[in-house]
Amino acid sequence: MAISLDTSIQYLKGVGPNLADVFSRKGIKTVQDFLEFYPRSYEDQRTARNIASLKPHETVSLKAHVLKVASVPLGKSSRRIYDVTLKDPSGLIHCKFFRVPYKGYFERFTPGKEVRVIGEVKDYRGRIEFHHPDIRDIEPDEVLHDQLIPLYIEVEGVASAKIMKFIRLALAEIDQLPTETFHEALMKRYELMTRKKALEQIHNPTIEQGTAFLEFKAPSQRRIIFEEFFWLELYLAARKSGLQKEKGSVIVNDQAWVGDVLKSLPFKMTQAQARSFGEIQKDMEGPHPMNRLIQGDVGSGKTMVCLLACVQAAQSGFQSCLMVPTEILAEQHFKSTRKFLGGKLRVAMLTGKTKPTERKELFEKLKIGEVDLLIGTHALLEDEVKFKSLGLVVIDEQHRFGVAQRGTLKAKG
Repeated sequence: MAISLDTSIQYLKGVGPNLADVFSRKGIKTVQDFLEFYPRSYEDQRTARNIASLKPHETVSLKAHVLKVASVPLGKSSRRIYDVTLKDPSGLIHCKFFRVPYKGYFERFTPGKEVRVIGEVKDYRGRIEFHHPDIRDIEPDEVLHDQLIPLYIEVEGVASAKIMKFIRLALAEIDQLPTETFHEALMKRYELMTRKKALEQIHNPTIEQGTAFLEFKAPSQRRIIFEEFFWLELYLAARKSGLQKEKGSVIVNDQAWVGDVLKSLPFKMTQAQARSFGEIQKDMEGPHPMNRLIQGDVGSGKTMVCLLACVQAAQSGFQSCLMVPTEILAEQHFKSTRKFLGGKLRVAMLTGKTKPTERKELFEKLKIGEVDLLIGTHALLEDEVKFKSLGLVVIDEQHRFGVAQRGTLKAKG
């Protein structure tokens, strides 16, 4: 039967209900989902390749002869590193194994035996080598064709080769591919190929573009990458536009408390810290909500910038909270905050370890505004946590929290 984009993948030949359930848990439910399940890399099966032509990070397939097999102890432990050395007319390459794939694996490789090695080329101390490649025997009637093989992330034990088979079957049987999502003028401006052609080529790469595909610079890959960034940027722009229409609390900049804190610090703010804090102050004084990301290396002073914003909020009569992913981090922030801001802010901490009597007392203080800054873990998301006037939310390592969790915390103020 003819299939369409919204056809369930269980109707593809060889899939069926059981495998469809497996793919469904990965978010692959329809034929369109399958077509948008892109290869993670490609196996290079160009017969012209030899050892001397290999470059780091390439996934390749080539023929070579076994030179020798050796094993050496790994430090003082009983573990060993196994090294299968291969050669071809252009040079040598070592295949390192840090564990035995299965009993008798290395006994197969006798000096002079021709094998095929498939794997990702690694750069180890300036020398290329393979780590845990797939070394196969050469079949008597085997012919190695020039081709690139798409490699997909395995889904609960379903091998990449099987996934490739299903996707190519879908491409062959579908009555129409996804329609174009970009305006012709946009495609012309950025020299983009059509979405239909990109999907066909990304799952059926041409050997002529082998190097471009391996470096993820092929026109079809560029089209898909551009598209994903385009929709992400559009979403972020819409979010920003929405925030600019929302009403927010105006947190004035008096500088009195902030100035006192800056004078008491045993160090002077860097130019980058001062610039970041200045931008935050400007946002806090505006009539719309602030949604800002502070990014920097460990020890660059991100937390201090956020704490100064908490001081400004407190001076304007608003409470703040700082949510962190672990109890250890919460305790560290609590101690350092009390050290630097204890004289200005009433700081409290809430984690899973907080005792019931302490929690009850803390919740009462929050409700009547006797806590300026609350530092805690996921415990801050509990329904019992109610603020009198929450004006600033700071989330440390926000990638460790879900969108819904961040929204829950924002809704408390």
